[in-house]
Amino acid sequence: MFKHHLALTLAGALALPFAARADATPACATEVQTLTLQKTPDSRALQVEFDAAPLHGRRVWIVVVGHNEQATPLRVPLAMTFDRQPDGSSTLLRQPDTLFAAPHTDGGALLSAWVVPGAHRISVRAMPAADADMSGVTLRLQCSDEPVADGTPSTQQPLLDEALKLYFDNVAHPPADPARLRAFAQSWATGAKVPADIVWALRSMLAMAHDFHSYVVPAWARARFFDMLAPTPPRVELRNDGVALVALSQAGFDNDQAAATAYARDLHAAIARVQARHPRGWIVDLRGDGGGDMWPMLAGLSGLVDGPRVGAFVSSEGTETWLVPDGRSGTNLFPVLTDIGPHEPLAISSAVAVLIGPGTASSGEATAVAFEARPRTRFFGKPTLGLYNSGIRQYVLSDGTTFGIVHSLYVDRAGRVREGALVPDTVTPDGADAVADAAAWLLAQPAVSASSRSDPAPAASAAPSAD
Repeated sequence: MFKHHLALTLAGALALPFAARADATPACATEVQTLTLQKTPDSRALQVEFDAAPLHGRRVWIVVVGHNEQATPLRVPLAMTFDRQPDGSSTLLRQPDTLFAAPHTDGGALLSAWVVPGAHRISVRAMPAADADMSGVTLRLQCSDEPVADGTPSTQQPLLDEALKLYFDNVAHPPADPARLRAFAQSWATGAKVPADIVWALRSMLAMAHDFHSYVVPAWARARFFDMLAPTPPRVELRNDGVALVALSQAGFDNDQAAATAYARDLHAAIARVQARHPRGWIVDLRGDGGGDMWPMLAGLSGLVDGPRVGAFVSSEGTETWLVPDGRSGTNLFPVLTDIGPHEPLAISSAVAVLIGPGTASSGEATAVAFEARPRTRFFGKPTLGLYNSGIRQYVLSDGTTFGIVHSLYVDRAGRVREGALVPDTVTPDGADAVADAAAWLLAQPAVSASSRSDPAPAASAAPSAD
């Protein structure tokens, strides 16, 4: 499909000391050239940059392919930036993505954009972890054979129209100037040849709208997207001081109900085993919970969360209440989204300290909201990320692209809309130990019978959608 391309390789780049600039200008009329991304002088990032002028009016694709020989997942944040000025002081567009490869497998990523005539420079940056093995990663720049007129997405126009209609019909915060956003998306879809080009036009529009939670994932990348959210087993333990701790990480299941149920059942059972040892209170550590699926998390934590009504979604369609009875989670519209099955009843009314921070996001924030206004509960740590604190409704476009759209906001059980970052009751200073602060507070609380249960809180007054 693409006649000309430029190959970029990261092999051996970690040994190079200076930022790279291409000696030859990549252009569509140029035969294959190999460039090496080199380390930037101010960080461990790898970068290559080149003159955008020969590519004005053309669509470019940067294909990233990597093989991971390591026993741990390879995650490499990527960015393609179009700068208006030679010094990078004015950026036209910055497109991020992540190269992900599971252990001993291949991975890939794609950056796609139409080169605005005003662009001066194109930069490609990779930001690997210090111990990442990048020797198997290569980048290939491809571009359209001929310049294309602004605003012409060719055969992909129906897909763009479909996605834009879904977005503007369903987004929780309708933009003030939808016509401007539509025109922006139309411009960045110029020269679109494959559905992935529309994905990048939509991502650019979302960035312009400051909508950081809605997401667009092409069909070929869906498995990779959910692999990045693969669940890490929760940690549940009884500390030497008699305080119990449960720590959650991200947990995404991509509609694998069996895996989601097993996660919730194992979490619930681990909490029950520790509770049988009569802890002095519970720490629920959500500082590493970056999201995924809130329902298995809540079903697993149901013995602690003190349900059944623990929050809600609110949207233009009304209120959808979160229901978390012991061993189950769902809403008033979908009462059983996760059910751990037969088990011994578990109802914990002990004091709970919830730890949150910048790593708490999306479904992690929803889980935190479910503990807000719970009796004998206090939050410690730092404010949550805040960019993804909203409910997502997921759509599948006609070509298989997944479009997750912010459809609702979170509401706690007291009826408060919890938009933006969640702020803890006790902010932990830099260098201080949030776990120690939480444990000290718990140990100062009066003991409560493990079998007692507070009365259910009233239904939240405002909230819809699924995260």
